[in-house]
Amino acid sequence: MIFGFFHNEISTLIISLVLVSGGIGLYRATSDESMLNQSFVIQFSFSIIATGKLSFVLGIVAIMNSPWALTLALLFVSIATYYIYKVSVDRFLSSFAVLISVLVNIFLLEVNSVLKEMIFYSFLLFQLIVVAIFMIHGKMERSHSPLSYAFVFSLCTSMLVLATNQNIEYFLIHFDNIVITRQFFVNIMLIIALIALFIWSAGGDIKSLKTEPLIIASIGVIFLGIVSAPSVLFSIALLVLGHAKGEKLLISMGALLMPAFVFLYYYNLDILLLEKASILIGNGFVLLLGAFYIKYRSWDKIGV
Repeated sequence: MIFGFFHNEISTLIISLVLVSGGIGLYRATSDESMLNQSFVIQFSFSIIATGKLSFVLGIVAIMNSPWALTLALLFVSIATYYIYKVSVDRFLSSFAVLISVLVNIFLLEVNSVLKEMIFYSFLLFQLIVVAIFMIHGKMERSHSPLSYAFVFSLCTSMLVLATNQNIEYFLIHFDNIVITRQFFVNIMLIIALIALFIWSAGGDIKSLKTEPLIIASIGVIFLGIVSAPSVLFSIALLVLGHAKGEKLLISMGALLMPAFVFLYYYNLDILLLEKASILIGNGFVLLLGAFYIKYRSWDKIGV
């Protein structure tokens, strides 16, 4: 009987509004409760409001009957509750769901593969810019922290999609020609982002690029951009950003994603085994050379 009631779109929307309102009401009523009661009520209200949001989204999707209805519904409920229902988990999950729905809808677009790829790369650039704004430019308010991490996790997901693409070619040098695929522009984008990150972590002065450590780091990143995968550059960016901000979560994500990205990307490369091995050797050589030089200059022992 209850499930039958949910088959009616209008009834579903009404129920969702009641549940969301009830969840917000419970959350608002916890200010004077003890810590134990407050924790229980917040968890209970989160369950109610999550069910309400899901009902609302399902109702809108059923009414509009469009893949983008999911994104619009998620975006609406996320904006409507973000500053009212101040639970970090809900803020993060709602924002992350919006971004993932956009990613899914991009691949559902009925357009030619070139245009779809360009839209996907534009979405990558948008996420990268937003992460830079939230993570780098000043101290963002605590209320924006869940949103910034939603963009970070969404960007990680997008890079995983890029690494597992079965139709990826790469930057291949032959005797008779040079083939540069469209994906190489993602590397250029990440090279620029990493060099900008180096400048920011060194104090934000463009003159810092003239210092030996940043010159060596920038040269290493450019070489990696030529022979490596975009996802590897992204993992390095997470490590650098996490170290600069003292965010252990970002450092852990970068360290865990690095081997996963390397395995997934090179496993799916549609090239000869010898070419694949050459790219792996090139990556390893650049990284090892950088590590030995840092050790030689004792930059691992002092702040630079």
